[in-house]
Amino acid sequence: MKRIFKSKTSLVLLIIIVFGFLLAQTVSYPQYHRMLGFQLNDIKDGQIKGIADLEINNENWFSYSGRALTCEMFYKNRQIASGSNPNPFKIKRNSQSPIALNIVFYLDSLKDELKTFLLNDSIEFDVKVHGRFSFLRIPISKSLKTKISTREMVNNMISNIMGNGGLNLTKVQLKELTPSQSVFHIGFKFTNNTPIDMLLENIRFSVFDDKDENKRLADVQFDVNEKIPVGQEKEITGDAKLDNLKSVFSGVIKVITRELVYYISGSASIRLDNRQILVPIKQSFSVDPTTRKITIIN
Repeated sequence: MKRIFKSKTSLVLLIIIVFGFLLAQTVSYPQYHRMLGFQLNDIKDGQIKGIADLEINNENWFSYSGRALTCEMFYKNRQIASGSNPNPFKIKRNSQSPIALNIVFYLDSLKDELKTFLLNDSIEFDVKVHGRFSFLRIPISKSLKTKISTREMVNNMISNIMGNGGLNLTKVQLKELTPSQSVFHIGFKFTNNTPIDMLLENIRFSVFDDKDENKRLADVQFDVNEKIPVGQEKEITGDAKLDNLKSVFSGVIKVITRELVYYISGSASIRLDNRQILVPIKQSFSVDPTTRKITIIN
């Protein structure tokens, strides 16, 4: 009887071991899928700090939950970034889930490979991930080789870096005013505050009569096609012709209240090798209709 019991016990253990082995073969670690966005917080002392919104792909039949997530990113055995998220998170099964990371990029570690990093579509990185996973909050550390689309990451980073003082409205002059149109001479200052030379192709923008951008008065493009070296500035100027007939009613009210405010919304097109990146511009200016004094608001 004891032999039968031992045989059954051994059989059950063998089945459990085999099942566990087969189950382990079907389990895969969640993988980075893409960067959804990057919010720049600070550039100082060779570091870019911000919040990266990542999309993580989980092909398993079960979900992951955890907290205290940290990671380090290495390229050619040199740490180039670190990230953390102290908040609880969940990676859903058989789907892509968003995770926000407080992230720091170390530019000094990238200086020798910066051009490779910026101009390649994707690069393989070594990523070390630490965190507490599952309902038991078991601490787990794992090193993964992860191929990341640097096109998405660089586009988001440079767009944010350049948007942080890289493109500004600096000059607005009223050249002509008739019942049907207003002509303004407008100037922008473009500053290359990235660590690589770039080609400034053009600046495209629209001028609106309202903050909600419902009443479009003009579409304008200033062509440049000029290489801007690192740390250099370029002034771009041109004329914008506004259609006053599209804002007759609101224009009368603004004249009465002595408040003519126009809103500029657009982007500068820059090119790194064969890659186009759009740098946003959103500013406004006011015109005193009696004195014709113009004030750039923001």
